[in-house]
Amino acid sequence: AEVQAVGSGVLDVKWSGGCEAAPPVLGAARADGALEVLVAVDGAGTLRTEAASRPEGGGLALSLDWFDRLGSTPGGRVAVSRSDGRAVVLDASPGAAEVREVSSWQAHALAGLPAEVWVAAASGDSLLTGADDALAKLWDLRGPSGRPVATLRQHDAGVCSAQFHPSRAHVVATGSYDEVLRVFDLRSAAEPLAAVPAGDGGGVWRVKWAPPASGAPGEDRIAAACMR
Repeated sequence: AEVQAVGSGVLDVKWSGGCEAAPPVLGAARADGALEVLVAVDGAGTLRTEAASRPEGGGLALSLDWFDRLGSTPGGRVAVSRSDGRAVVLDASPGAAEVREVSSWQAHALAGLPAEVWVAAASGDSLLTGADDALAKLWDLRGPSGRPVATLRQHDAGVCSAQFHPSRAHVVATGSYDEVLRVFDLRSAAEPLAAVPAGDGGGVWRVKWAPPASGAPGEDRIAAACMR
């Protein structure tokens, strides 16, 4: 594999859900606020930049997720969370010369100021964002932006990671600076299905569901990357 240079520092990368098709597509959230889309051009691991959104001053692109990552929504929609408190939905359709902004709204605030939105997790028409305000918010993109349909208030510190279950779109795992990994059923989210101490003095920075085939039938596994 080759080292691929992009236009700015990279804070997150994710493959599109269409990566089984040719060519695989990778999204990169950049420190200049832009989303860059790269395409694998051969079997040797070479990537080529296909398109990028325009850099935005005053904010970093902290996280991204493809709405088609779970195979539920074909197309090139991407969610990006930003350090200026915003959630952004972009159109990165294959072959497009430019990544186009579809919608953007102020998603999180703390003490009257924008709160860094550390994570965006997408599934179908749903988007979950987590931020420094210790909240995880669920947004339905079929309705008006700016109004969450649910807010998870069970975290005791900033929410820095989240991912939807690979086959059950109503189940999501979150990680927080409070050092607890939580699993929620969004149909009834008053209390988490599970709350597992996972960090050791630094929080749960990333959570990833294992593919269903990796465990025993009916068994779910989650990998957590913690600060220490």
